[in-house]
Amino acid sequence: MSLSKIIMGITTIVISIFMLFYIFDNINNLANNCKTEVPQPAICKHLSSFTMSMLILLLIIGGFFLTITTTVYILLSS
Repeated sequence: MSLSKIIMGITTIVISIFMLFYIFDNINNLANNCKTEVPQPAICKHLSSFTMSMLILLLIIGGFFLTITTTVYILLSS
């Protein structure tokens, strides 16, 4: 196995994990803003129930998990 495949795989995993932390941090900051701000942002109503915005976020998060697990599987099996 060449070293470039391993580096590409590890880079993919690191970027996916970083993006997951970024998404979760932004969701946490938005939840804090919804609690503290007096005129609540319009997005607070969309994220409080199971709406299209929440579905899109869950699909993005699931895609990152799928990318991580697929890359780890390919790296371990080759």
